[in-house]
Amino acid sequence: MKPNTSADAFTNSLDDYLNHGKMPSGTEKHDPEVADLLDLGKKLSEIDFGARAYKEQTRKAVFAATTASDSATIWQKSWFIKGAVAAAAVSLFVGVMFSPPAIAGEWMGKIIKTLSLGYIEIQQVEPENIPVPYELQGKIFDEHGNALTQMSVSDQKVYTADGEEIAGYSDGVIITKQDAERDLKDIGMTTIHDAAKLNDYTNFEVKVPAYLPEGYQFERAEQYNNDDGLPAPEYINLYYRNTQGQELKLFQREASEETAYGLSTESRVEEIEINGQPAALIGDSSIDWQSDGVLYSLAADKTGQSLNKEELIKIAESIK
Repeated sequence: MKPNTSADAFTNSLDDYLNHGKMPSGTEKHDPEVADLLDLGKKLSEIDFGARAYKEQTRKAVFAATTASDSATIWQKSWFIKGAVAAAAVSLFVGVMFSPPAIAGEWMGKIIKTLSLGYIEIQQVEPENIPVPYELQGKIFDEHGNALTQMSVSDQKVYTADGEEIAGYSDGVIITKQDAERDLKDIGMTTIHDAAKLNDYTNFEVKVPAYLPEGYQFERAEQYNNDDGLPAPEYINLYYRNTQGQELKLFQREASEETAYGLSTESRVEEIEINGQPAALIGDSSIDWQSDGVLYSLAADKTGQSLNKEELIKIAESIK
């Protein structure tokens, strides 16, 4: 299989722009998205990705990965690019994507429905298998060791030739789950076990559910650290667990362009209201919404006897 011609043309244009500083004639006028991508490529080429910038992008990817759905691909809004050159642009982005399967991110299926909830955007897409990107052909395998030529955009796990699970890829380089976990460890994390201290390191008021199903109780909260070693004040993740070990997750983040995110999912997306605010119910196990300058993502564990959507909505509406 030959490389995509649009991607190949874009790569050649980028090389010329980086080497000679000249954008193809008429690009800015007739192809503004391509012009923006060329500028982005130039800026990325000037960054030292072996140091602080790489960790910052990894951190952003972690923060973007809300648990809205097991079949969701999550993207940071500021990174989401539409148009014919999207496939070529993917290789420019640096950072580990922690949503299954990250490799399929820009090749999602036909969009059936889109919900815009302030700084959150939800897309329901048509189930579809996509061709393995050209640069990854012969490099990714299923759990049986068979090389993949196509892959599901929803819940298929993929592996290296050595059987290591793949978390994503950056600049054409495969990143294994082990690599991703190592990078997370380098970033560092603050764990909070005392619910009375949830607001100690946030820019916003952390709200907790007034209602929890029987057996559930607060277990911990987590905040990934900034480069100064202190918890990032824009984000906090709350975890609740019941006596059977099932987990309920409530992710909160300060609403801004920096923290905005979107996700694409094959699960059914239903528009509902949470305390008078528009919200997205994804499948029957997660809800995303924005309220009073905070983004919320509530997700129930799908293992065992999972919470039904009525219980999930009741929990969400008790967060005031």
